[in-house]
Formats: sequence, structure tokens, C-alpha cells
Amino acid sequence: MAAALMAAALGGAWSRVSMLEAVLRPLQFLLAASLGTFMAWLAADALAAVCRPAEKKLGTKLAAGCALALAGASGALLTAPVSCWLLCLWLGNLKLSASSRGRLAALGCLGISLGSSCSPFGSPLPAAALSRLSNPPLSAGDGYLLYLLAPWALAGVLSLAAAGWLLAEDAPDAGNDRACPSLAEAWLLAARMSATIFASVVLGAAVGPALDGWLKEWPAGSLLGVGALAMAGDGAVAAALLLDPMMSEEQFRALLTGLACADAATMLGKLPQETVGKAAGLADGPWARLGIPAACLLLAVLYASLKLTGGL
Repeated sequence: MAAALMAAALGGAWSRVSMLEAVLRPLQFLLAASLGTFMAWLAADALAAVCRPAEKKLGTKLAAGCALALAGASGALLTAPVSCWLLCLWLGNLKLSASSRGRLAALGCLGISLGSSCSPFGSPLPAAALSRLSNPPLSAGDGYLLYLLAPWALAGVLSLAAAGWLLAEDAPDAGNDRACPSLAEAWLLAARMSATIFASVVLGAAVGPALDGWLKEWPAGSLLGVGALAMAGDGAVAAALLLDPMMSEEQFRALLTGLACADAATMLGKLPQETVGKAAGLADGPWARLGIPAACLLLAVLYASLKLTGGL
């Protein structure tokens, strides 16, 4: 955040971008995430009680796949912190082996990253992206990302759910372990992600215009690979810096899809993954060994899907 404020001061961003947007976007996210997490916390017993009957009826593997699909899809409606909390709750109440729970947690975060990218308040990535795309000549509204990404994000979430179904391992002796964050931890996650939104919006306003035109002539398909930068950095910051309002719709779609996939591939410095990884008992190294190959395979699946359906 200090770097963003310094860049804004040096670049004179305050004269070009309304300070109101830099404050309102993180506040809207914080309100939605805090309220959503509180409602989920109140309904925790009911949400947990659904797991065991569903597991008995569907089997552990299919129930785990359904949990991943629901967590990913909920990212577009309930924000990433709420979806991460639900993912931890559901996985903790299924009879899964410890190693299997870790694998499913990594896949679930990939799905949540994709799902939340469709909502203006889903996570820092879409919030930072809209802060750039809302500028002329595009002047995108809050529903633009849903129109731009939803069909392919849903395909990615369902692909991850299918992978979770294949990778889930039943452990009949597993206990009823609700290893989910406390309400205070969930609210802290939402607050820290709000700070990331503020810093990304300010940094994009200060530095982004200087980078406009750099990627405009690149083929749309290649921008999926550019999105892999988020594995080493932060997806919201990359979106704020790399998105150019003069790009084509296909270029927007490719870059944002790549950033959403890659942003959840590693844990180090990534707030949702750190929270879910702690609950699943998975450290940064094992997460990266699972998440990076999974993100690369998902990018390949989404590239084929985009090509076949005319999204690129």
C-alpha cells in the first residue's frame, strides 16, 4: 500500500482518478464480505448438517466434487472470503483423508478465483480490473465482467469439480472436523483484501496509463500466458497495471482469465490461499506443487474452450 501511495503522489493520480472510487470499491467489498461471512457463520450448523446426508446419498467423491462446484460458483455471488469459509466448512465435514483434503482445498481456491472474477465485488482482481475498464472509452459497468467471463468461468469451475471428484479419497474413520476460520479471522481476511483493492486501484491510476498500449497488439491467446505472471505476483496489481481500456474484448477475456487461474496457484502472499491452506493443513511448498500444475492444466482447458466457442 505504501508503494501505491508513493506512486500516486509522484504520478499525480489524485488529479486524474476520483479519490471516491479508490475508497468506495474497497468499502463495498468489505461490507459485502463481512456481511456474507457473518450470515454464513450464523448458518454454520445448518450448512454443516447438509454434508453428511449428502455424503451418504452421493458418496464421498461426488459430494466433494459438488462442494468444489458450489464453492466456486458462490464466488460470483458471495465474495471470495465467504466462499473460502464455506469451502473449509464443507471439506472439514466430509470423510476425506488429510492428503485428499489438501488437494481439494487447492482446487477449490482455483475455482473460487475463477468464480469471483465475474463479480465487481468478488475479490481484489475484478475490483482492480473494473477500476481500469470503467474509464473511457470503454466505461464498463458493474455487470461487464459477468458478461465477459461467466460462461468460461463456469466451465473452469465444473472442470475443477470433476477433477476433485476423481482425486477425492474416502476415509471412513475421519472425524467431523470443522477446520474453518473463525469469524474474526474471516473478517480480518476481508479487511486485508480491501486494503489490497485500495492499493491496486491507486497503483493502477498512477502507473497504469503509462503502460497503456504495451499489450494492445498482442494476440489474445498469448495474454493467457501473460496472466501466469500472477503466480509470482498479485493478480489484482497485475490487472490494474496491464489492462488497457483500448484492448479488444477478446484480449480482456484472455488476460483476466489467465490472471484468475494463476492467482490461486500459489499460497505465498495470497490471502485467501493462506487462510484455506491453514485450515487444510497445507503449507506453501505443497500448495505450489499442487496448484501450479493444476493452474497450467486449467489454462490449457480454458484456452481450448475459448478457441472452440469463439471467445478468443
